[in-house]
Amino acid sequence: MSGFRRLMSRALRPREWCKWWQAKKFRPPEYFFERRFHLFETAGEEKVRQYGSDFLASFRKVDFWGPKTGGCFTVLAGTSKNESHHSIKLVKDGACLAEAKLGFGQGVVVIESLQGTQGLHKKLNEFRHNFRSPWANFLIQKVEEHARKCGFEWVAIRRPETLFYYDKPVRTASEKEKEEIRARMRLLYNNAANAMGYRKAGYYFFVNRL
Repeated sequence: MSGFRRLMSRALRPREWCKWWQAKKFRPPEYFFERRFHLFETAGEEKVRQYGSDFLASFRKVDFWGPKTGGCFTVLAGTSKNESHHSIKLVKDGACLAEAKLGFGQGVVVIESLQGTQGLHKKLNEFRHNFRSPWANFLIQKVEEHARKCGFEWVAIRRPETLFYYDKPVRTASEKEKEEIRARMRLLYNNAANAMGYRKAGYYFFVNRL
């Protein structure tokens, strides 16, 4: 068989082509999101300037008073490090309790990581007692609300398995401790994503269309 005939024999016949195109056409939008957004760094300063500058500049600090135990909890935009230099923070008494670190793409706000501050679990539990919501769900909700106002179509959360600190959580930790940390990360992200109505988009993201 000649090279041309061999090539044609492997090509899709008209009916097969039609089936392939219909399957491609009716894939859920999460499929195209995965193909589109996992290939570049959404937390890079170039992407933040291009797509996220208005989001960050227009995010206003909001105070929430605990109805049960009192005290003022504040949500605000600020600087961070590691996964991203920008985040939405939950603050009390001048201490950052937790943050959602952010990246941006065309039409999407990416929560690069969700991180509670070590040693402040008592205050995070106090927040949950006052507002009947885990801190991660609360921060995701605030990101969604502002993303909607700014005209974004999607909010995405990076899955914990893709993060550097999932692979190497603590340098001095034993393997058993590392596995416990990974299990807690999976539980935090999976519970928050499920509670807020997110769906998996391949290996990289949980996504929600606003």
